[in-house]
Amino acid sequence: MRYRSFLGAGLTHEEIAYAEMPLIVGLLANTVPAAFWVHFELFSRPQLLEEIREEVEQNALKSAPDGMHIIDVGYFRDCPLLLSVYQEVLRTRSTMVAVRFVTQDVVLADKYFLRSGTMLFMPVKELGRDQSTWGNSADEFNERRFMRSTTTTGNNGGKKKEPRRTGAFMAFGVSPSICPGRHFATSEILALVAMTALRYDVTPVDRLWNAPPKVNSATISNMCPVEGMFPVTVKKRQKYDGKSWQFEVTEGKGQFNLAVG
Repeated sequence: MRYRSFLGAGLTHEEIAYAEMPLIVGLLANTVPAAFWVHFELFSRPQLLEEIREEVEQNALKSAPDGMHIIDVGYFRDCPLLLSVYQEVLRTRSTMVAVRFVTQDVVLADKYFLRSGTMLFMPVKELGRDQSTWGNSADEFNERRFMRSTTTTGNNGGKKKEPRRTGAFMAFGVSPSICPGRHFATSEILALVAMTALRYDVTPVDRLWNAPPKVNSATISNMCPVEGMFPVTVKKRQKYDGKSWQFEVTEGKGQFNLAVG
């Protein structure tokens, strides 16, 4: 249908090929490795895994009269911990480089001179670990970093609220060029993660959660694809063994509270 639509609009086969390439990159190059790393970070933390299971069960899972178990993807927006884990994976794993064209001479931070006509490269990997933005824990995986606010204990022992930090989060691009499919990709990944978390226990064959080698030459991927295989053992959870499952999306619930740098 896409092919016939393109032909009907007058595109040549070469133009159709150009139009298809970004779709393939979006569907596979980043979404697949991102899904892997979310599973890796989640299943390697048993306590966090149980919290995510409970959150999804309370907010996005329902049972139909016929016994069908239904995960409503739209209600992932009401699963702040799941969304935070997902975005923390993007923060710590993304290797993209945002590029901007300098249109006029400018000095940044009274220190860096950018000449008109040059290109500005912004490495997301470094910005995602910048302590001035993310605090002293910038190099650590904090599953609650992207929740609306967190409670911390001050030097005097008192409690205080800290707003979510998002200034250097560029996994979806940098304004004004933001990934238009970020909510769709988020739905795909979180649907897979939620279904897997509820129905299965996953452990490495050697029972060691050591991060596998990454492909460093994947120039079209920003999410560090795994080099080779990562063998795991998958067991059904007794709680949901034998149940039938499906997904649905409640209309009007498709926007997620995603950070944009």
